[in-house]
Amino acid sequence: MTRQRLPSPDKAPRGAADKLRKWAAEAVPQKVMARRFGVGVATLKRWMEEDERLEAAYDEGVEEEHQMLYQALKRKLATDNGAAAMFLLKTRHGYREGDQTGQANRVQVTFTLPGAATKEQWTQGRVIEPDKRALEHDA
Repeated sequence: MTRQRLPSPDKAPRGAADKLRKWAAEAVPQKVMARRFGVGVATLKRWMEEDERLEAAYDEGVEEEHQMLYQALKRKLATDNGAAAMFLLKTRHGYREGDQTGQANRVQVTFTLPGAATKEQWTQGRVIEPDKRALEHDA
């Protein structure tokens, strides 16, 4: 089955910003939005890159959906566990449990290596003993 190429108009149709905001607020995928306009996804993305009003309308719609999910989660937490709302926040808006990015609570390990052996040490086959003080640490 061959795919039919969709047209690639130079400009978005009149009223596109309102439609983008509404569809984004309804969580309509960009692929479906493009199909509704009768164009490919690449054309839709190009329209948004070239017209900041379209990009802003799309972003506003996504934020509207985000706020709706957030408020639903807050209401659900008062009555039950809100698992469905939390799932949507994670999948649609990147929420992560235990995300501590930006916090300086990280483990750091430092290895102290001995200096390079001299030519005499290598040719005489002497074993280089590690500095035992460097291996001690606070428990």
